Amino acid sequence: YKDSSYDWISGLSSVIFNPLGDHNGSIPVALISTYNNMGEIKTNNWAGCIMNDGTVRAWGLGTSGQLGTGDLLTHTRPVQPKFPTGTKIVSYYGVYNNAYYIDSNGQLWASGQNSNGSQGTGSANAIPTLVSGKGDLPLTTKVASVFFGTDHYGADSISIGCIDVNGVVYTWGYNGNGQLGDGTTTDRSTPYKLTWTVTNPCKFGCFSGY
Repeated sequence: YKDSSYDWISGLSSVIFNPLGDHNGSIPVALISTYNNMGEIKTNNWAGCIMNDGTVRAWGLGTSGQLGTGDLLTHTRPVQPKFPTGTKIVSYYGVYNNAYYIDSNGQLWASGQNSNGSQGTGSANAIPTLVSGKGDLPLTTKVASVFFGTDHYGADSISIGCIDVNGVVYTWGYNGNGQLGDGTTTDRSTPYKLTWTVTNPCKFGCFSGY
């Protein structure tokens, strides 16, 4: 990973990174492949990417732990979230000040702010922390995707869900309108299993915004 292969341009609340082309025989596209299952990052104050080796780089606003570095600082150059050695990430998602990661074993991780229980771990996290093994989401369940929704500011009232490889859906976070599907309007800080999806598997999930 070579810093010199890129041009880093810092903005007011975000960082843009621009591949420059060939530098000393090293081509930036070799570092970040378009074949990685990136997921989705929906925020304008930080950004991130998955490297070919399964490690992650993130940059921009980090004051809520969304960069996963543990230091709660804003970084204008890419930094590496602090995963256990050997962890390989295959999907990466972000919404406002929260980041979510699926590793090569199908386990789900989160870092960042915990408004309305949106981390799914029961607390805010400055470094990536396992959501798998919390609430109704078994540690051995393989997560396939993550979906989310926010209020119209994109900052609060964050609802989160994930779907495992068998199509079973789990939800947590903001539940003011019953959108978690648990029969209540109480926020949840750990995953709740939508049991009807065991016999009626889902391929795709979404939360609406307003």
